[in-house]
Amino acid sequence: MSKSFEITGILHVKGEEIQITEKFKKRTFVLSIPDHSGREPVISLSLIQNQCSLIEDIEIGDSVSVNFNINGREWFNKKTNEMQYFNDMVAYRISKLDDKVSTMDVSGEGDDLPF
Repeated sequence: MSKSFEITGILHVKGEEIQITEKFKKRTFVLSIPDHSGREPVISLSLIQNQCSLIEDIEIGDSVSVNFNINGREWFNKKTNEMQYFNDMVAYRISKLDDKVSTMDVSGEGDDLPF
């Protein structure tokens, strides 16, 4: 069972579609997530198969909302004799936002109190 998540951010990198095998293609993209910490964390997500085209009309710098699932798998590496684990955030819906991504001031230093 997989759980769906949603994140908003700014398109930072838009990768090219890569044909992994004859029947499988993948495309990665990166969102920057503005916050008030003084840095902008970046998150890499993937599009697979027919969803690879979802990002075609979105440009670097556009604000977007992304719905995604987290997938994971284990793989036994025979060379190192160790179990390895892989995680991937796979997007299935991308919506371009009209406005810039808003963030909440959690620093306690803002003057946005209603009184």
